Amino acid sequence: MKQHREITARYRSVLEERTRPFGVVQGPRVDGGEEGEREEVIITGWETKEDHLTFGAGLRERNEDYRGLREHWESVEVSHVRDMER
Repeated sequence: MKQHREITARYRSVLEERTRPFGVVQGPRVDGGEEGEREEVIITGWETKEDHLTFGAGLRERNEDYRGLREHWESVEVSHVRDMER
């Protein structure tokens, strides 16, 4: 788990830089789940869905330690939404 936190922290700054002017919020999900399960939630903004997909693919291609993060996940759920007021 320590390795996961170190890698996540290292790439958080990359994420923050790439998603400016949008912020990045991260924390544990606390609304249920099975005993011993832990879920993390990361919320940020992207200009387009394609920007997000390209960013993630690029990190996996260029950074072996980032690819290794998937070993720590049981599953990943990604949602893309659009601001209807913009």
